Amino acid sequence: MAVSSLESSSQFDHTPLYCEENVYFLCKKLCANGVAEADGSDLYVVFISNEKKQAYYNATLSRASL
Repeated sequence: MAVSSLESSSQFDHTPLYCEENVYFLCKKLCANGVAEADGSDLYVVFISNEKKQAYYNATLSRASL
């Protein structure tokens, strides 16, 4: 599947307020669609956290979550 055909966010599973799970589903979809290697070995994910490892509660929901 071409990258340009993956531009719509409606094609991906989305769980409001669970960014880690959303990234997992995105990587899984990229592997399944042939955009990434089947085992995900060419994908890299970085999560940046604060010093206290606390959630950012002032984050806003995306339009798809509303």
